[in-house]
Amino acid sequence: MLMRERIISTIEKYGLIRHGDKVLIAVSGGADSVFLLWTLKNLQKKYSLDLHIAHLNHGLRKKADKETEFVKSLARNYKIPITTGKIDIKAYAKKNKLTLEEAGREARYAFLKKVVSKIGATKIATGHTMTDEVETFFMRLTRGTGRKGLSLIPPIRDNIIRPLIEIEHGEIISFLKKEEIKYETDYSNYNCKYTRNFVRHNIVKHLSPTFGKKIIQFREIMEREEKVLEKLTEESLDKMVIKKNGTMLHGIKLNLTAFLNEDVAIKRRIIRKLTEKLSSTVPNFEETENIISYITKAKPGNVFISHDIQITKSCASINFVNKKTSLHLMESVSGGARSNLSEMILPIPGEIKVGKYKICTKMKEHNSHNAKSGGKCKQLTFDDKHKVYFDFDKLNLPLFIRAREAGDKFLGAGYSKSLKKVFIDDRIPAEERMEIPLLIDKLGILWIIGKRRAYRAFIENNTRKILEVTQQSWVRSSNSKRGLRVSKGKGNG
Repeated sequence: MLMRERIISTIEKYGLIRHGDKVLIAVSGGADSVFLLWTLKNLQKKYSLDLHIAHLNHGLRKKADKETEFVKSLARNYKIPITTGKIDIKAYAKKNKLTLEEAGREARYAFLKKVVSKIGATKIATGHTMTDEVETFFMRLTRGTGRKGLSLIPPIRDNIIRPLIEIEHGEIISFLKKEEIKYETDYSNYNCKYTRNFVRHNIVKHLSPTFGKKIIQFREIMEREEKVLEKLTEESLDKMVIKKNGTMLHGIKLNLTAFLNEDVAIKRRIIRKLTEKLSSTVPNFEETENIISYITKAKPGNVFISHDIQITKSCASINFVNKKTSLHLMESVSGGARSNLSEMILPIPGEIKVGKYKICTKMKEHNSHNAKSGGKCKQLTFDDKHKVYFDFDKLNLPLFIRAREAGDKFLGAGYSKSLKKVFIDDRIPAEERMEIPLLIDKLGILWIIGKRRAYRAFIENNTRKILEVTQQSWVRSSNSKRGLRVSKGKGNG
């Protein structure tokens, strides 16, 4: 079968193109992208395509400007409109802490999406080949990946299509030479300091010619099985969700028992799914195992942070919160039986807003005369419910703020009570209890904010550092030009 017919077969099998599509073709000037352009131009009448070329100059080589001019000449010859762009990839990589390969890919797709929006294209065509599939397979194996990672480069993802995905790079080179079609050679592709080039020249070139076809078969099997496993994961996750904090982008609480009862394969997939949803990053195998180990072995009240996700374990649940967005949720607290409070790390020193209040922390040195002289010092106590003090060295950091949870205990002077019993004793209405923030460390409750201080981490004669925590009102005022009034709690300390 001729290559043209094979490409049409790929297009039809995966539904890559529909009649009348406006296709943006990514053309670097290299062999694969030039062949892609030639192919789609030859299929233009068959599918009634509206074509447009996009070219991004990465500014990495001296001949990059020459390559841009070459692509422009192709556009003129084919009578296809073109949009070009230029970026300093080295500077972009440094700024975003990426490798050159990662920066190039990220900038390239951002550019293509921008052009799509501008011209109203329905598809983006890239020149990925079967050879790229094989290279990607070995790259992901060496870096470590799961089943989803081994799905490799799909023929279509969203509006991105890859018509050459079942054609080998060597076939394209032979065709271009036979038809005397010019293309630019990027000699950096022979530099084996780049992972893909090392794999290409030291592994892939030595494989059997049939290996690429086997990889295509492997990809199709993995994609089919991945869909089944993804469905099972979604069903398991739906069953264990207790509540979402605002939206899935902010946080989610899971039933601890339901999670622990799942097979480890589903646990891993749930952790990766939640982390990706909440932080747009995917943990590697070791990070995923660390999170599962924490959930399985840690004591209630402990906090684990990974990928900007704060994971808190209680007796009955696990709460996943995006640290960067949880402040917004905490500011939106309103009355009701269910709390909108999200667990959040309390900065030291610093402040966070919790509903109509602002919780502030300050560090102080202990300059007690008695402490310096070595004499006995009475334990310092304060009667202001809006300000508390702790011996900083007796705390089990980090400190965080959250709402009450099932099983919470409060340590008082000579007693330990359930938090529910404390609220009953203090005659706090049931509908208000979920909206009272708690100051917590790894050992449990330190302060029912604005109500009671726990009986530990007191300041004594040997205290060196003091942590002051204050609850301040944070209210809107119609008399204030800035619409803000802060009234500090009065303290005697």
